[in-house]
Amino acid sequence: MIYKNYRDLVFRVDEEIKKRKDKKIRKKALEIIRCRQNELKKEMDIEKLKEEYIRIKSYSLKNMNKLKEQAKKRLKENGCKVYEVRNSNKVISIINEILKDTILVKSKTNVSKEINLVKKLEKQEINIIETDLGDRLIQLANKPAAHPILPSLSISKEEAYRLLTKKETPLDTEISIEKTIKIAREGLKEQILKAKVALTGANVITTEEGFIGLVENEGNQRLITSLSEKHIILTTIDKIVPTAQDAIIIMKASSYFGLGVRNAGYFSFIAGPSRTGDIESTICYGMHGPTEVHVIFVDNNRNKILNTEFNEILKCCSCGGCVNYCPIFEEIGSNSFGNFFAGGRGILLEFMTNGIEEAFNCGLNLCLTCKACTLSCPAEMEISNLIIKAREFAVKKNLIIPKHNEILNSIRNYNNPFNEPRSDRINWLKGNKGNLKLNKNKAKTLLFIGCMSSYRVQNQAISTWKLLKELNIAFEYLGENEPCCGGILYRLGFKEEFNKIMHNNIKILEKYDQIILLCPGCYSTFKNFYKNKLEHVNIKHIIEILRDYPLLNKFRTNKVVSYHDPCHLSRELSIIDPPRIVLNQIANFKELSADPKMSKCCGAGGGVLSAFPELSKSIASDRLKDIAKIKNLEYLLTTCPFCEYNLNLGNQIEKIPIKIQSIQEFIIKKK
Repeated sequence: MIYKNYRDLVFRVDEEIKKRKDKKIRKKALEIIRCRQNELKKEMDIEKLKEEYIRIKSYSLKNMNKLKEQAKKRLKENGCKVYEVRNSNKVISIINEILKDTILVKSKTNVSKEINLVKKLEKQEINIIETDLGDRLIQLANKPAAHPILPSLSISKEEAYRLLTKKETPLDTEISIEKTIKIAREGLKEQILKAKVALTGANVITTEEGFIGLVENEGNQRLITSLSEKHIILTTIDKIVPTAQDAIIIMKASSYFGLGVRNAGYFSFIAGPSRTGDIESTICYGMHGPTEVHVIFVDNNRNKILNTEFNEILKCCSCGGCVNYCPIFEEIGSNSFGNFFAGGRGILLEFMTNGIEEAFNCGLNLCLTCKACTLSCPAEMEISNLIIKAREFAVKKNLIIPKHNEILNSIRNYNNPFNEPRSDRINWLKGNKGNLKLNKNKAKTLLFIGCMSSYRVQNQAISTWKLLKELNIAFEYLGENEPCCGGILYRLGFKEEFNKIMHNNIKILEKYDQIILLCPGCYSTFKNFYKNKLEHVNIKHIIEILRDYPLLNKFRTNKVVSYHDPCHLSRELSIIDPPRIVLNQIANFKELSADPKMSKCCGAGGGVLSAFPELSKSIASDRLKDIAKIKNLEYLLTTCPFCEYNLNLGNQIEKIPIKIQSIQEFIIKKK
């Protein structure tokens, strides 16, 4: 087991949590993007855009090598020189041959970050001038990129001014962003005019026309690709699409999902070197623009990825939409969560290019599996599912976080993840003798309490029990014999152990007609995995049961409440309306967000609460800061024991004057 690397990761994470200023800047930038997206949703058909994007990328992925050969042929016909290389060594060799100089002007390209190109060229004393302002700032600050298309996301306006002017900011002077940008523009233009070779990436390459599509806001790409004598394009085969019409869709999706804008400032298509035919209709190259265009396809294991179950990550357009809603990224940035590409997709690419140990070290176990990335991705990539699959590889290599190993052994030995005696599973019931009584007659409905409510958030178990009795719903309870669902083991990568547990549990559960669950994690596990073996069983979460009972009207109160959506219910299983139907019946309900499906995770999922408790608590604290903005709010309700537990931990930091509890407990206590 890699204990040392785990300790290093914990240290890095804890250090990032302390960087409050960085997080404040990062959060503000992300909130601006989210607000812009919410406004544009009113005008744009985002679902149609997604549908078209997925169609194009799915076709391209399925026909990748065929399209590659067509694209190479068309690019050559257009006068481009085309190369296919395996890794960075060959790229550097080609660039050195083309360059024959010491200055290279460059625009943003994530492929260059992936192969660490700039550092390698700088070692050869080549002067790399980053012309994208964000990349220029992180180059001057000697920092890694913070975001796929917003690399300087965590750099303040004061730091930007210092980096560009090499002057300290006077304490009594308000830094003007406009003035700072003017300084950057003047300095960069001077450098651009000197250079003879430009390096860019490619957002898309089309097979029908042989177009190289570029998306930008600043105009720096237009400058360097027009003024330089030679243009080098660094790209990968997953950027290839069939037509220019398809390319426009990809470029629009990149603009919306990455930055929350309808279109970026500039969409450019390049079809080869500058040319003219104005003298006797004879084509000659190099009129105003470059005389040479070199297109370098870097494989970097792309063909290997194509033939694996992880090939979905090649549908990415590098927009960064996945991290725009990621609570881990918002909290600690990309330094400990990802590598050259932030977040879960970056970790998966790291796994497929550099191996599982590197992915482990880059934060494989930091993903909350909350699925916010999937809904904020134009390709709807199931990043969290792929992270779980990657964790299976880590487990097989014995790359296991110590706390997660403890959970495994505890479930094996005690049938719960907390190292608690099996007999203590019913302590919550024993402490309520006289109030909580089992039915004498066997019921065909099973109440499945789950480990978290049995051992840590017992009020959810007690209040659910009382509420079902109040509604005259007959049920059975397994008591000390209730098993752990095993869902946490599946999400941590212990798939073989999970399958054994599921197989044994199905023998216990198959005799029931209906199972009611409290924990969304258990519910998700039952719905996604157990259901195939329990086809005759009606599997329900408690909130779905409560939704269908008009008797709830008798519990009506005027208390002001809001609702925190558990990720397993809202994003994973689309259970959005039931809790709102219930709360509108029983209280003065106020919504937390414009789009409940995109509401923030509490920070407890995916094994993060157990392995990185300070990070989990900090995310919960941040969630509560947003919630505290709701006027006159008295209760924050949820339907998940993990959410209730972690949000209460977060409130140890924030101390906002609201009560955090389950809907069931709220109903019973307001009776």
